[in-house]
Amino acid sequence: MRKNAWTLAELTVVMVAVVILTSATMSIMKNININKARVYVYSAMRNITMGNISVTHENNAFFPASAKKHEEDKTTDWYCLHFADAFSLEENPNCTKTSAGSMTANIVLSNGTTFRGFAAPWKTGFEGFYYKDILLDVDGDKNMNKMGVDRFPLRVFRGVNGQGENVSGHVYPVDCTNDVLHTPEGAQISMGHAYCGSSGINIASNNEIVSYAIYRVTDPTNTTKANKIAASLSAIEADCLAYGSKGFYGGKVCQSKGFKIHERCAHTRICDGCDDYGVCYGGSKATCLAKAEANKMNVTLEDGTTGTKGYQCFTLMTQPTSGLGFMGGAMFGDMGM
Repeated sequence: MRKNAWTLAELTVVMVAVVILTSATMSIMKNININKARVYVYSAMRNITMGNISVTHENNAFFPASAKKHEEDKTTDWYCLHFADAFSLEENPNCTKTSAGSMTANIVLSNGTTFRGFAAPWKTGFEGFYYKDILLDVDGDKNMNKMGVDRFPLRVFRGVNGQGENVSGHVYPVDCTNDVLHTPEGAQISMGHAYCGSSGINIASNNEIVSYAIYRVTDPTNTTKANKIAASLSAIEADCLAYGSKGFYGGKVCQSKGFKIHERCAHTRICDGCDDYGVCYGGSKATCLAKAEANKMNVTLEDGTTGTKGYQCFTLMTQPTSGLGFMGGAMFGDMGM
């Protein structure tokens, strides 16, 4: 007699198979989404950096005196207009001044990447240190429009940060839940990104979307080449390991995260003062300075004699590997990367 019904054992086997297949499919889709986000965020941050270089080159300063005058007299944002000039856009930029957090799309690149926040006023962190909160949307108003999926918080800076470094034109990823920096006097500034809202996305202290590598010159006869000494680090970790308390984030942030100067990045400049924040390689300034001395390389000095010289580490954002295969390669090509 032909059996028309499924036994409980057969149903169980089928259900298990469905669960396994569903789980595998979800995992694959998640990886594809993360890889896509990596590609677009890397491209966006690279494009902002190149645009800011263009602004600086064309105006002999990132934000000249004429820019301040424009901001006072015009209804358009000077920085937004000059940044947009660096790109071939399919539609005109909308640089009419907006408030912070406005959802007005200012700049849309040819691949659909959309930037908001460029026409908002510069916020003041402290005297001489300013920033704009930027919202990157990798596909405009299409798809989910969800923070951490296709929308990501970035920030552009100008002026001098709490460590005395000129950061004009620098762009960094943002942590929504612990968004702080410090003044030169050490006072904490709670930044508060205009687009974070209730989102808990952290892309400055997490390497899943944006990652960095640390490099160090290893041949004093060819200082344009360097070896990678650490990879797949978050923005904050890479900055702290490479520069200690002298980096963008500063000693208090590095201290709070438990990051110390990398062994091969020990240098007399960054070992100086490292004990103020507990970020010294080896746990003490003396140990850090001893390692800095050991890290020096033999070089030919300007007077022709032989001596030693230390080279500081530096960080670079990591270009994503093409986890999307042909699709990823095509996107890199479209973005001029």
